[in-house]
Amino acid sequence: MLKTALKVSSISLRSLEFPAFISYHNIDKIDINDVSTYVPNSLTKSQCSSIIAEIKDCFERGVRFHDYDNVLNQDTLDYINSLMKSRRANKNLRSFLQTVQNLISSVSIVQFHVQPTYHSQKFTCELAIEHYQIRIKPTKESIDSIILEYAQEKFHHINSDHLSQIVNFVQRFYRQNEFPQEIFSHLNEENNNLSEITNFFRKQISESWNKFLSENQYEQRYSSIEKIMEHLDSLHEQSTSFWNELLNSIAISNEYLLETGLIFRMTPTTILPLLQNESVHDFLLTKDQYTLLGGIVVNWMLEQQIERILYFATNRKWEDFKKEISHTAHSNWIPSKHISWLILELEMNITI
Repeated sequence: MLKTALKVSSISLRSLEFPAFISYHNIDKIDINDVSTYVPNSLTKSQCSSIIAEIKDCFERGVRFHDYDNVLNQDTLDYINSLMKSRRANKNLRSFLQTVQNLISSVSIVQFHVQPTYHSQKFTCELAIEHYQIRIKPTKESIDSIILEYAQEKFHHINSDHLSQIVNFVQRFYRQNEFPQEIFSHLNEENNNLSEITNFFRKQISESWNKFLSENQYEQRYSSIEKIMEHLDSLHEQSTSFWNELLNSIAISNEYLLETGLIFRMTPTTILPLLQNESVHDFLLTKDQYTLLGGIVVNWMLEQQIERILYFATNRKWEDFKKEISHTAHSNWIPSKHISWLILELEMNITI
């Protein structure tokens, strides 16, 4: 139908002689008029004119040029013949293309007078909730009870012994623990008009003295850098065991989905949002997995604190070192009840 509408002509290219399939150079040049630039300047004017006329004649007749007067060297002669051959090939190619163009132009163009119907494509954006998603199966296998107990202790309770392995408290001994009453000896007269005021200040100072003794009977002593590094290594090993147990509990029911890459990779970046959101990637954590993940985050935060302590110690920033090591993380709040605080500690590398 389309051929009938276009009234295709019975043009055939079989009668045309196709040009040689060779490498063409400077296809815009199809003559030899610039051959004078290749003739040596050492020749006389009459010799140049004679050679140029003979070269042009050979080019028109399609034959090789021969220098019968022996005025050109062999290299120049070969180059002129090579140039003539290239220009003839360009001329044949130009002639072929012109003939094809004339044949195409000879076909009359018939325009359509009927406007064909056209239906534009319409695209819609599929909502995520309507798209089929692969659901990750929750595990039915129990998590190691010892590991889970450690994670529960860190995540669901207030902690006060995170740094107990690297900070020791040693009791101080004072020669005088009783309040020195002799400082008021000259005011002990019964007829002293200021006895009430004296007794008031004596009571206040005595209470302050007792409080001072109670708060200062112990002093902090810190472990060596080697001991602190050992504590960091033990925390890291525990974090690794927590992480491996969590991954195994997820992978055991979704082994083939993980191997084929149909579900997200198990990395801290993809797992950590599960601590704040009930469902991420259409995946729910069990109660034990949630506790285990919380214990992992607490341990990562503690590792960061130990690394800060080591940094201050190795750089001899002792004031910062004492402040950092004196601050016990999660001593007055429970991590599981303040998830946003816990994640803020981890992301900002701080201790709240």
